[in-house]
Amino acid sequence: MARAEAEEKAVSTMTERGGRPKGPPVLWLSLATFLVVLAVLAIRMSRGEDPAVGAGEPAPAQPRRVLVRRIVKRVVVTHVIPPPIVDRVAPSSASGATSTAAAGPTAPARAPVASAPAPVASAPAPVAAAPAPPPPAPAPTAPVTRSS
Repeated sequence: MARAEAEEKAVSTMTERGGRPKGPPVLWLSLATFLVVLAVLAIRMSRGEDPAVGAGEPAPAQPRRVLVRRIVKRVVVTHVIPPPIVDRVAPSSASGATSTAAAGPTAPARAPVASAPAPVASAPAPVAAAPAPPPPAPAPTAPVTRSS
C-alpha cells in the first residue's frame, strides 16, 4: 500500500503542471528590464555614441579628382596646285603675212613680248588600257519538268 501511494504520488507530480507565474512579478520584471535598457541607451546618446546617428559630424569627404582627357585630332589638308597653263601659240609668219597683205598696211605688226619660260613638267606616264570585261554569263536554261 505504501508502495502504491508512493507510485500514485510520483505519477501525479509528473503530470501535474506547476502554477503559472503570477502577473505582478512578471510585469515588474519586464518593466525593470525595459528601464535598464532605456537607461543604457540614454547614457550612450549623452556621450555621443548614438548608434543610429553616429559619433558627431563625419569628416568632410575628400573631393574626387576628375581626370579630363582631351582628344586632339590633327587634320592635315593638302591641296594639289596644278601648274599654270601657258599659251604656247607662236605667231606664224605665213599667216601674218597673208593677213597683213590682204588687209593692207594699216598698222605695223607688233613684236611678241618676251616672257619667262614656263616650268617644264614631265608628262605623266601613259596609262595602259583597262582589260576588257569578262563576257556575260550564259542565260539559265528552263527547268526540266515531267508532265503526266
